[in-house]
Amino acid sequence: MREYKLLGMRVIEIVPKREMVLEYYLLTETDQENETTYYSAEIRKHENDNAEEEIEMVKGLTDSREFAVQLVNVLLENSVTPISMVEVIDDYITEKVCG
Repeated sequence: MREYKLLGMRVIEIVPKREMVLEYYLLTETDQENETTYYSAEIRKHENDNAEEEIEMVKGLTDSREFAVQLVNVLLENSVTPISMVEVIDDYITEKVCG
């Protein structure tokens, strides 16, 4: 079972009358077989003049909801886009684990 929760969004003006919308999601997935819950992060980007959506997801980041929420909030606070999401998450986890 997968549950999506929108934790926040950013609207960034690129040029006058053209906006980029970034949506930040926390995903909760439960493995029924071993009754374990894992948390993932997803960013969705779309522009108001384009129906195409860019999506990036990093699955199974942690089994700690608190850590996952903190991570998604870091992405949100820094207006991270899908293209740089993996690198930012890698840096964040490395800093927390090795820091």
